[in-house]
Formats: sequence, C-alpha cells, structure tokens
Amino acid sequence: MKTTIRTHYNPCFWTSYWNFDYLNRKRLNPELKENVRKKEVFVLNLKSDKIFIDVTQNVFYKKKLGLATITKEGALDFTKRNFPNELENIQNRYKKDKSELTLDFENYFTLMEESYRIHLEELILNDKAITINEKAYLTFFVLFQALRNPNSLDDMTELYKANGLEKFELLVSIRHKISDYNGLAELSAPFSVPTWNIYKLKKNIFPLSDNPVLAKNGHIMVAISPNIMLELDLKEKCKEVNPVHIKTRISYLKKKEFIKRTILNSSREIIFGEERVLQKIKKSRIYKKHLERIKNAC
Repeated sequence: MKTTIRTHYNPCFWTSYWNFDYLNRKRLNPELKENVRKKEVFVLNLKSDKIFIDVTQNVFYKKKLGLATITKEGALDFTKRNFPNELENIQNRYKKDKSELTLDFENYFTLMEESYRIHLEELILNDKAITINEKAYLTFFVLFQALRNPNSLDDMTELYKANGLEKFELLVSIRHKISDYNGLAELSAPFSVPTWNIYKLKKNIFPLSDNPVLAKNGHIMVAISPNIMLELDLKEKCKEVNPVHIKTRISYLKKKEFIKRTILNSSREIIFGEERVLQKIKKSRIYKKHLERIKNAC
C-alpha cells in the first residue's frame, strides 16, 4: 500500500467550494462530478506574504502529518503497558525483522471525512432545515477539523513526547477514541450541546483559514462555505431539543470579529474566491502585527 505523504487537513472536497464558479454550479446541480483537487482559489500565503492563484491540492496540506514511525523500543514499551500477553510475539517479530514500522493514519482521516461529508455538503448546497441527526454529523465535522489540524496534532505530539511516549501512541489513542461510541460522544458533546447559529448570507464574505475552528474563550466560529458561518458558545447550556437557528444577516461587529480570528488563527494560508478580500486582510494592521509575531517565533 502506498504511503500517504501529503495530508490535507482541510479536505479538498470542502476547500473547492471557495471557487465561486464551482460552488454555483454545484448548487444548480448537486450531482455534478468534477475534480475538486484542481479547483483554483486565491491564496494568501503567510510565509511569503503574497497572494496568488493555486489549485486546492496545493493548499492546506502538511507532509507526513498522518505518519508515525514505530521504533522497536516504542513498540515493545507500548505492548508491555497495554497488551502484556502479546509481548513475547512482538519480541519474536523483532528477532526476525528489526526494521522500523510506519503507521499511516491517513485512511482514518478519510473515514472521518466520509462520516460527515454528505451532511456538510447538504448544508452548503441546500436550504433544508437541519435535523438532530444532521447536527450530530456536522458536530463530527467541527470535532475532526479541530483534531486533525497540524497545530493541534503537533501540540498533542509534544505533550506525548514530554511524557516519554511516541507519536504513534497518540494516533492509536485518537483511533481508539473515535472508534468507541462513548469516547466519540465524550469528545463531541461540547460541540453538540450549545445553541447553533448558522449564518446563511447572500454574499460570499467568509475566507477560510488553515486553522478553521476559530475558538476564543469557549466561543467558536467556523466558515462552512464562503457565505455560511457556524457560531456556537461552548459555555452555554442547552435548553432546547434541537437548538439550530438560521440567520440571514450578520452584524458588522460579528463579521469583523470573524475576520480578526481568521487572521490570528492562521499560520500558513488563507483562501478566498476573489483577491479583493485577501488584499484587504493583507493591508490590515492586525495581519501585519500577526505576521511579525509569526516571524519572530520562527
């Protein structure tokens, strides 16, 4: 099996909707089949501080993000702690073959995508009411985008290393958690309980960050598409059975807050379907200060 080198933490089927022509065609014909990896978008690259056009397969990816080397020492230690009855078998394996193994987690990322994809695209392409079942799957989307982001994975990997554990153990732990009903419910509950405000606007105003779950003090904003944004407050207690409110207008201050968070949460790229919005971001004082902080941190 071919090892996955490029892991798109923002999947191409989703980022392709920031190509406005493609988005409009899909809304007219949801059954339309086109190569989503070849859709062109405008990209503000923070490293080069430049705006250019590129295809979706060349943005929002990190090499070897879902790969983890399994050393002999790590495998033996992991087996001893978790599956002591299998330790002798693992020891015999390394007597015959001392080569290191590689865990490729990309197929699990793909399974995550497939669990919510149809429901996410329904929200983007149609104007139907959101059911309790659909809200659950959209919750998975928010959760998985938070989990698979390079910043999150890198931070968790460093935490594991600080405790003497290897990256493969983190990925195995995530796999175990999301494969278990109770574990998945525990992870997703904070996102599914609060009231959801979904802003569905006529205009395309929401750019997409490389870190799309824009969290601040327990309050979250997520661009669903160029004209749809999800807002939820993790501190809020649910008082309704299915609290999803569709709003067709957004205040100037809320839009301003979304753009501010988009800038401050980005470390690699921001995309949009036209250059004008990215130029405005690039010229802003917040962006310039953020860029300076990123350069000083390197």
